[in-house]
Amino acid sequence: MGHVAEVVDGSWVELHGSRGEESYEHKIYMRVTVLLSELLHLTPLFLLLSPTSCPLSPLLLLAVTPSQPLIDHGHFQYNSISLGLTLLAVLALKHGWVCTGSAMFSLALNYKQMSLYHALPFFFCILGPRYNSWSGWKELVKVGLTVILTFALCWLPFVSTAGDVLTRMFPFNRGLFEDKVANFWCSISVLVKVRDIFARVTLVRAALFFHSHLRSSFPNSSLQRIFSSQVYTCSD
Repeated sequence: MGHVAEVVDGSWVELHGSRGEESYEHKIYMRVTVLLSELLHLTPLFLLLSPTSCPLSPLLLLAVTPSQPLIDHGHFQYNSISLGLTLLAVLALKHGWVCTGSAMFSLALNYKQMSLYHALPFFFCILGPRYNSWSGWKELVKVGLTVILTFALCWLPFVSTAGDVLTRMFPFNRGLFEDKVANFWCSISVLVKVRDIFARVTLVRAALFFHSHLRSSFPNSSLQRIFSSQVYTCSD
């Protein structure tokens, strides 16, 4: 999409010079491409994962929910691409294509770091059926090599600037949250001004400890239920 934008108007993607670009034409371009990314990457996978016996399944209803265009598309977020890759990984695991699913989820992780929210469920869904047999461990080695190769290909163009890329992906220098972003730390700051009390390094460590322990308490999360037959049947 960046290459297309360069053809339409090179000033939109000019290094440094495009910062603060807010022209009407640029906003229209971004909104249209965001909506197209959902139609191409996300909606077809919702339909593929929806039970054929239930035309109004939860996944299909989720595909037409207005929250995506109202929230994500409102501030030009291409989240549908990473979500589509994640659903493609789910579809691959459902059919037993473990290496393909691992590659798709690795692409989702590299596209947008918010896919880390789904990392533990994927990890346990892949590890669970395979850790107690020799053939399972051989398959896990293949999965590991697939993940390493996928990450290597994604990061190959950024080897010399890996530090800068990581800083942009995890901008802790801006704090754990911004005033307009709703999360746990933003909510608790209404009562306790954590940014004024604690140093940034302390807050980052607290967030890492809190979230890692919270997520490790729920290894069999909702993603694992996708592979059960209950998701693919309709209740009366």
